[in-house]
Amino acid sequence: MAKFASAVLIVLCVGSYSPSTNIVAAPIATTPTVRSLPPRTVGVPSWVMKATRRVNFCEEGGDWHVGLGKKGWKYYGGLGWLVATWQEFRTSSDPINMAYATPEQQARAMWKFANRYGWPDQKFCRAY
Repeated sequence: MAKFASAVLIVLCVGSYSPSTNIVAAPIATTPTVRSLPPRTVGVPSWVMKATRRVNFCEEGGDWHVGLGKKGWKYYGGLGWLVATWQEFRTSSDPINMAYATPEQQARAMWKFANRYGWPDQKFCRAY
């Protein structure tokens, strides 16, 4: 019966109704509630995320939130970007300060940057 706790029950009377008549409750199946998935706001391919992680390890040692809560820092976020660079490549739904952006948001901005300027040369980095 617990399975049908939220279902509507129809009461069926067998024979003519009187207080002593047996009453049978028959559950009616209801349409299950479909929970929608959260919207995909990022959509970064895995190869872009991998390449961006390499830049992050070289630039900031794996810390994606450099400058979090700090004012006056020159470089922010996991890619060590200037505020102006982040403003140029972020989307309108991304945080204004790169330090507050998720790694996926930063990877999307890095992808836009790389499409314009190419991927940074990290071949001398010892982080990977």
